[in-house]
Amino acid sequence: MVALGVAGGAAQAGEADPAEKSAANKAPVVKPSPAPEPALIPDVATYCQNLVPTITNAKAVAETAQLMKLQSEIALRMTELEARKAEVEALVKQHEAFLRLADEGKIAIYLKMKPDAAAAQLAMMDETLGAAIIAKLPPRSASLILAEMPAEQAARLTSALAGPKDTDKHL
Repeated sequence: MVALGVAGGAAQAGEADPAEKSAANKAPVVKPSPAPEPALIPDVATYCQNLVPTITNAKAVAETAQLMKLQSEIALRMTELEARKAEVEALVKQHEAFLRLADEGKIAIYLKMKPDAAAAQLAMMDETLGAAIIAKLPPRSASLILAEMPAEQAARLTSALAGPKDTDKHL
C-alpha cells in the first residue's frame, strides 16, 4: 500500500477521508431507468387504438342521452307555452268582446251629456257595459263622469274596467 501525506495524518490508499464519506452518504444514488422493451410499445399502441372506438361510442351514447333529456324538457315547455298562448288568446277575445259592447253611437251620446247626468246613467246600468263605455270615452270625459259618481260605484266601474282579477297570473 502507498501512503499519502495528509495534513491531518497519514491515510492509506483505498480509505476515504471522513469529509468525503459524509458527502457521499448525503447524495442519493440514482439508477437509470431500464429502457422499455421494444415489444411492449406496439402492444400499448394497439391497446390504445382498440379503445378509441369504445370511448367514442360511450361518449356518443352519453351525448345522445343528454340530447334526449333536453328534447323532452323542450317538448314540455312547448306544451306549457301552447296552454298559456290559448289562455292569452281567450283573454284577448274576452277584452275585444268587452270593448264591442260600447258602440260609437252610445259613446257619442255620453260625450254630449253633462258629467253628472252621465254618471247617474252609468251608475244604474250593468257594470260591464258601463265600464266598456268609460273605456272608450276620452280620458278627460271619463274622469269627469267618474268624479260625479258615488265612490263605491266609481270603484266598481274602475275595477270592471281593469278586467279580470287573475290577469296578473297569466302575464
